[in-house]
Amino acid sequence: GGSYWNWSLIPVKRTDGTTLGFVLSMLDLTEDVHICRSMRELQEQANRQAAELDAFVSSTIDGMALVGSDGKTVFVNDAGRQFLGIPVGESLMDWERRVQRYTLDGMPLPSDDFPANRALRGETVRQERYKVITAQGDEVVFSASASPVRDAEDQIVGAAVVFRDISERVRLERDR
Repeated sequence: GGSYWNWSLIPVKRTDGTTLGFVLSMLDLTEDVHICRSMRELQEQANRQAAELDAFVSSTIDGMALVGSDGKTVFVNDAGRQFLGIPVGESLMDWERRVQRYTLDGMPLPSDDFPANRALRGETVRQERYKVITAQGDEVVFSASASPVRDAEDQIVGAAVVFRDISERVRLERDR
């Protein structure tokens, strides 16, 4: 429909102070206004989608974690924090230093074999089982899947990990 302009009107005066005429300067801002509106709409849409994703991740019963390309955990959802015994507000780096990981046979799990680190090397890991001694000293058996997260240039920029507590299932399997 309409157009948008920025304009100024400057009088041109004679030496005696009377107005001789005017200089009208106009700048068409229509395209800029439309671009700004589109950007606002896209930002609102991105905010809605981020809120939906946050609600999804927060409400899932599986633990979910994101690991940066440097191998440091940058996010753990509420279920994952509960499984791992990470108190709300505790730094993930502090937690990572205190948690111990083992194979199901009780051997220390080398950090290169952690599902996230394998995903950072490009491997897709499916339902690997391992033990974790949580920050509170509880022994938990997890099943974890991990995959690389890639950018638009297909470079690995992180890893996504989904895990669940299967301690009870493993106990039942052993009892049988």
